Amino acid sequence: GYIPVCKKETLTLPNSFISCPSFMDVSKEDCAAAGLSVGGRLRDGELVEGSWNHVSVGCSLQPGVGAIYYNTNVKAENTDGYTPICKKEIEPSTVPSTLPSTKPSIMVTKSPTNFPTNSPT
Repeated sequence: GYIPVCKKETLTLPNSFISCPSFMDVSKEDCAAAGLSVGGRLRDGELVEGSWNHVSVGCSLQPGVGAIYYNTNVKAENTDGYTPICKKEIEPSTVPSTLPSTKPSIMVTKSPTNFPTNSPT
C-alpha cells in the first residue's frame, strides 16, 4: 500500500484508513518533501502522480518500496491497505473570523480572566 504524507511533522494512520482527515491533508506541492521526511523516496527523482482506486487518497508511500505517490482520485477506496501519513498540527488561520464559532477553541488559557483582554493570555 501507499502512505499519504505531510509537510512539517507527520503522523501515520492505520492502513485501514482511506485517507487523512481533510484538515490534515498534504498538498501535492508538499507531498515529495513530506514523503522524504518519513523515509520515502522519489521514483527516478520524481513524485509518482496518478489516479488509482486501490491507493489511498492524496500523498502516500508504497510499502516495501517506499516510493512517494500522490493519488488524485478523491473516490479511491484504498483496497490495497495503503497507510495514510497526515499533518500532525493544524495551521492557524491568519484571517479573523467574522462569525462566532460553533466549535470550542483549541487554544486554552492557563487561567480564566474576569473580563475581556486586549490580547491572548
